[in-house]
Amino acid sequence: MQEKLKGIFPSLPTPFFEGGEIDFESLKNVVDFAVEKGVQGLTVCDYGSEFVKFTDDERRAVVETVLSHTAGRVPVIVGVSAMSPMLAVQWAVHAQEHGAAAVLFGLPYLSGYAWDEVVELGLKPMDAALHIPIMLLDAPERGVGIGVGQQMQVIGLLKNVRYVKTETATLQAAITSILDAAKKLPSGSFDGVSTGENGYDMIHDYRRGARLFSPGVHLCDLSVALWNALEAGDEARAKELQYAVSPVYLIERLYPLDMEKSILRRRGVIAHTTLRSTGRPQFDERNERDLDRTLASLKKKLAHTGKGA
Repeated sequence: MQEKLKGIFPSLPTPFFEGGEIDFESLKNVVDFAVEKGVQGLTVCDYGSEFVKFTDDERRAVVETVLSHTAGRVPVIVGVSAMSPMLAVQWAVHAQEHGAAAVLFGLPYLSGYAWDEVVELGLKPMDAALHIPIMLLDAPERGVGIGVGQQMQVIGLLKNVRYVKTETATLQAAITSILDAAKKLPSGSFDGVSTGENGYDMIHDYRRGARLFSPGVHLCDLSVALWNALEAGDEARAKELQYAVSPVYLIERLYPLDMEKSILRRRGVIAHTTLRSTGRPQFDERNERDLDRTLASLKKKLAHTGKGA
């Protein structure tokens, strides 16, 4: 039986060349960087990866590259959200065939499937086809929310639906609602709650019962240190780390992908900070200068606390 997934499973961004093509060597560097920093696992093709801007061939290549290059060093969760539940099943089977440890399923985006259709056309055949866990994605602000009642329905019905990842403005309340509802499920049918939101508030999420986190990869060494402090019961150390990095997160809330790639470039992990068109203003020189100042302050704080970055 597979061990429960827990710890830091950062979301991997997709590096692009300046012309917009995927930079697969930089993607491999991101995998190596995360593993070397001590993460417990990886997450690929969730919304932070820009997968909705991939061709099918690109998506297939990204998943296969990450899984083959990780080579079993850590477990990998693969996002399988798609325009239809039937396509999600195909992506889930593909992920399993190439070595995924679990799949992350979100509602079909930009399409109007009813919940019953999602279950009958997507989750039931996916469950039948897989022997790895399925994690449900609840992200209402993205238009792909799955209510607690719906979550419990399929967890109780399908043997491989084992986790819920929640990304919402009311994160701590959502964690409590999910875990309270899960107490009514048959024993052993639910393995836990994961949170996204880039790990902005891991301390409070942990206190509520979350044990799997998907922050950005750019500061994953700090996320790992924070996780280790929480697991050790060292609340003072956890607060020290969380508060030290908070100013970076304040900028990141406005420019999440720009920030992540900018920091990864600074750390020598990726070659370019290119994003595929977002339809909004991106990082400019003033943002970069603000980030320089914020990172300089972070380094001083971490030097003082004994944790370099």
